[in-house]
Amino acid sequence: MNEMYDPTKQPSASGAAQTLAVSYALGVVGAITGAIVAFYLYRYTLQFGMVFMALPGALAGLGCGYLSKIRSIPLGIVAASVSIAAAIFMRYSNWVLVDQHSFGQYLSNGIWWSSMSGKLMIGTSGLFGFW
Repeated sequence: MNEMYDPTKQPSASGAAQTLAVSYALGVVGAITGAIVAFYLYRYTLQFGMVFMALPGALAGLGCGYLSKIRSIPLGIVAASVSIAAAIFMRYSNWVLVDQHSFGQYLSNGIWWSSMSGKLMIGTSGLFGFW
């Protein structure tokens, strides 16, 4: 018998779980892709004297939400984590232009967390990523 698509038929439990897993995977890919795009946009705008530290959060959150097509607290946490990591790395990439130190030294010295503006921008990036 030829089985046709029936919109009233409920998907099986395994199909729903697989769809959810695919949505989560796409959300993670979208968050990482958004953070990478934000890094290059940040480097480009830095040439003009503009510093958009909240950009990784906004683009990681948008990428995550756009690709996953679902609203989820765990995906929000993943997007926030990716955006905070991207904001710290973006701040390091700007700082390394002045002082030549490794990323490990940068993290261990706490320079990335020393200024109030740094805390605000990294926190805002995480908030945008989660939202």
